[in-house]
Amino acid sequence: MGKKVHYKLHKVKKQWVTIAVTSAALASIVGGATVANQKVSADETTQPVASTTAESDVVVETHEVAAPAATATTDATATTTDKAADTATVETPAAATTAADTTTNTATPATTDRAAVANGATTETPAAAATDTTLTVAEKPKSGVTEKEETAALSLDNIKQVDGKYYYVKEDGSYKTNFAVSVNGQLLYFGKDGALTSTSTHSFTPGTTNLVDAFSSHNRAYDSKKESFELVDGYLTPNSWYRPVTILENGEKWRVSTEKDFRPLLMAWWPDVDTQVAYLNTFSKHFNLNATYSTSQSQSELNAAAKTIQIKIEQEISAKKSTEWLRQAIESFVKEQDQWNTTTENYTLADHLQGGALLYVNNDKTPWANSDYRLLNRTPSNQDGSLNGTGRYLGGYEFLLANDVDNSNPVVQAEQLNQIHYLVNWGSIVMGDKDANFDGIRVDAVDNVDADLLQVYTNYFRAAFGVDKSEANALAHISILEAWDLNDNAYNQKHDGAALAMDNNLRYAIMGALYGSGSSLKDLITSSLTDRTNNSNLCTCS
Repeated sequence: MGKKVHYKLHKVKKQWVTIAVTSAALASIVGGATVANQKVSADETTQPVASTTAESDVVVETHEVAAPAATATTDATATTTDKAADTATVETPAAATTAADTTTNTATPATTDRAAVANGATTETPAAAATDTTLTVAEKPKSGVTEKEETAALSLDNIKQVDGKYYYVKEDGSYKTNFAVSVNGQLLYFGKDGALTSTSTHSFTPGTTNLVDAFSSHNRAYDSKKESFELVDGYLTPNSWYRPVTILENGEKWRVSTEKDFRPLLMAWWPDVDTQVAYLNTFSKHFNLNATYSTSQSQSELNAAAKTIQIKIEQEISAKKSTEWLRQAIESFVKEQDQWNTTTENYTLADHLQGGALLYVNNDKTPWANSDYRLLNRTPSNQDGSLNGTGRYLGGYEFLLANDVDNSNPVVQAEQLNQIHYLVNWGSIVMGDKDANFDGIRVDAVDNVDADLLQVYTNYFRAAFGVDKSEANALAHISILEAWDLNDNAYNQKHDGAALAMDNNLRYAIMGALYGSGSSLKDLITSSLTDRTNNSNLCTCS
């Protein structure tokens, strides 16, 4: 019933704001304030040698790969893990929480490809200028790599060979591009197409970019308490707002913020330079600044433009005495960005009703809904992963009717039982009139739910109405199954189901005869669960 494309809720760069290792990583947002009771979730975590920097042309990461039978060692000053734990906790010395305090926290911050602020851990970043060593490519790469480069690349778990070239594969399956990594002292460079290229054809020069200056340091978070952030289940999203330590009143003078002063996260921080450039162009157009920006411009130029736009934002907030216009503008901007909309997803209406679905996974935030025994698409024809009975296919797509309801979970099955009881007793419950109760039900999408639910309703009708006790009881409480697969009938009969399964073959014959598709009326006799060819009461049809 169509292709099965599952998208996990926690996918990278979709619902949740991601923090690229080459971006500011919220240094200008949470720096300089005490960060307490927070949890940072990350897919990739990098601790740079110095501190954090804006994205340049190439960023160098350092990997130490242990030789066979040797003890693995990690450089204490530079460590990169590309498959970090789901939850990372970074602790640094606490800094003063008041806006007047100018003490600089010099602890090394952590940057992540995907981060979320929630209760549970401590994160802190400096308010002072943050720097990191980056590399600039002087020449275009040539094809081919040395034996040492190939050996170093193959020592990494993330390397994949495609058509003779090596690529660094991220957890979302995409290739990491335009970056360099040092593996046991061997420098590897992955170009704009993601392919490993010999570094012997390149020259690199160190460079730094200051991310935090006297202006942007005012944009750091007031504190790290959850009350200072707009979160969704403990996560920052592209539409999140936060309370900065100070507000640029009317774009002219800084003042200490109040608990009502919130500003959009994307006004002061962006996950990558592409998003920052898109933000600058969007709001330059909004304020009629007659300026266009591109990723080829220096980080300092882009930061200066962001400063100009922030001043304009504060002036309009003062003029309108409201931030509602800004919320609408940010929401519109987010919807237009490919990393946060369906443009970068395999969206198609051919994928049943939604054009895609979200698969929820086990999480410590929802222990009541977790299951170690999840069975997907366990239909009557797919009881054990192979085609059962006379079915033509393994059954339908369980995400047809909703974005992921775990029909194999006993809690969900209990709720299904409650719904059946409510429906057949609706009159008594809602109106106090038993004559308004429903005698039977229609079980929808049999091929798109766990087959256990068929037993749930059968058990209920037997216990409530005794449909298995007499024909009279069964006829008084007829229920129907929307059963499209030809094996559903056999499954229903084998398990003595309490409902009538539709005769789909007969439906096909009727449609063929009525729609003039060339089917013979004889199909009405032979193409059915009951072959009526030898029924003496039937005439011969042609």
